[in-house]
Amino acid sequence: MSKATMIEQARSQAKRARKGVIPWIYWGVAATFYLYEFFARVGPSVMESTFGAMLDVVSNGQSYSAENYHFALILLPFSIGIGTVLCYWLKETADS
Repeated sequence: MSKATMIEQARSQAKRARKGVIPWIYWGVAATFYLYEFFARVGPSVMESTFGAMLDVVSNGQSYSAENYHFALILLPFSIGIGTVLCYWLKETADS
């Protein structure tokens, strides 16, 4: 197979892959996650003065609560992984 034929096949395969709804779903999921992360990072700094006055908390207390939020966010994938392994294991034991 010549190099030109391989390039043409790759181009036609790429054109077929870009058609349909699936690429838009991938893009939408990524854009939603990016938007969520943006607001999760910017939100506390925007609300800092309001929360400080309302709850009578100094900046050390606010940073501590933000730190706990990020620790919980770090632990989330572990719980999802453990749940996935348990579901797989339970399915295997039920099938046997």
